[in-house]
Amino acid sequence: MSRLFLLPLLLVGLLGGILQLPPVTGAFGQYPLLFLSERKDLHIGTRRAHSNFFKVVQGDQYTYGMRSEGGDEIFDRDQFYDRLDKARQVSGNAPIVIFVHGCCVSFGEQLLQANDLKKAINTSYARAPSEGAGAPVVLTYDWAAPFSYNTSLENCYVAQSRFEDFMRGMVGRYGSDKIVIVAHSLGTLMVQNYARHIEDSPEQAPFQAIIFSRADVDRDAFAECLPALKKYSKRLVVISSHNDPNLYFSGMLRKVGIKFAQAATLPATLPVRLPAKLPGARLKKERDTEAKSVEDKTDEVAEKAVLIEQPKSPKVNLRLGQTKVARNFASSVEVYDMSALRIGHGIPYKFVGDLLFHDLEDFDMKKSSGGVLVVHGARP
Repeated sequence: MSRLFLLPLLLVGLLGGILQLPPVTGAFGQYPLLFLSERKDLHIGTRRAHSNFFKVVQGDQYTYGMRSEGGDEIFDRDQFYDRLDKARQVSGNAPIVIFVHGCCVSFGEQLLQANDLKKAINTSYARAPSEGAGAPVVLTYDWAAPFSYNTSLENCYVAQSRFEDFMRGMVGRYGSDKIVIVAHSLGTLMVQNYARHIEDSPEQAPFQAIIFSRADVDRDAFAECLPALKKYSKRLVVISSHNDPNLYFSGMLRKVGIKFAQAATLPATLPVRLPAKLPGARLKKERDTEAKSVEDKTDEVAEKAVLIEQPKSPKVNLRLGQTKVARNFASSVEVYDMSALRIGHGIPYKFVGDLLFHDLEDFDMKKSSGGVLVVHGARP
C-alpha cells in the first residue's frame, strides 16, 4: 500500500480519536460561575445582556444561569440547583461564595466582576496548604442595579425581600456555615438589612465570613446592625479607603438631601416606552404624563430605600467604606485600609481571595494605632 494512500487513513483515524476525546476542562470549567438575576430581557449566548431601567422581576421569578468556558446557559430553578449541587460535589469542603454587587452596573459588568472574584478565589484556594482539593463554588446574585444611583437605591429596596428569601433558601439547603458572603458598595446595604432580619428567623449557625467591600452604608445603621452581623458571621471584614470618590459622592448626595440627589442622578432620558406612532401634541402629553409617573414612583421608593438604613443621627453622609468611619469599628471587626492600592471604588479581588484562603502573606501590611490594618501593597 502506497504512502499516499495511507496518509488519508491516518488523518481520518487521528481526527476520529480527537472527536472521541472528552472536552478539556480546567479549574474554571469544573467550577463554573453560577448566577441568578432579577432582570428581564436577558440575552445570553453572546455574553451580552440588557434590561430596562425600572423593571425588576415581581414575585419569586429569576433568570437562572451558569457561565463557563463554553459559554453562558439559562436554566429553570430546579436545573439551577441541580447544577449547584453537582458543582459542590466536586468542590470538596470548599464553601459557597455568594457575591452581591453594587450600584449602577449592567448584567454583563456584574458577571465580569464575579468572574474576576472567582479567578482570584480559585488561585488563593489552590495555594492554601490547609485547604483540600476542589475550589469554592461562586454564585452571583444580580439584583438589577440600573445606571443611575437613585434608581439603584430604588431597586435595592424593592429587591430586599427577594434577596432575603433567596438567602433563607440557601441556608436551609446548604447550611450557613458552608457560605461566605462578599458584598460590594450598595450591595452591602442588602446584606446588612438581611442580618438585621435574621433575628426574626429560627436560630442558625454563623456564616463562614461576611466581607463588606467599599460599603455604601450609614455609620449608625451599621452600628445598629453590628450585633447581628457579628452573631451570624464567624469573620466580619470591612475593606475601606480614604480615596474612594464614589463613597464621597454618595455621602455628598445624602448630605444635601435625597430630593437633590434624585435630581442630580436621574438619567437625562427617562426609559419610557411609548407607542410607535402618535400625533406630535399627544406624544408630548403622553411623554410628560409617563415621565411624571416615573418620577413620582422614584421619589416614593427611593425615600424608602434611604429610610431603610434608619440612621440615628443627621450625619447620614458618613459611609462605612471610608476609613475615617470604618476605624471606629476596628476594635470589634477586621478593618483594612486599601488607600495605598489606589483602585478607587474597585474590588481588590486578589486581596479578598487571599483574605479568605491564603493568610495575606503576599501583602505588605501594618497595623495603625487605631487597630486598622493598612495595606501598603502586594509584595513583588
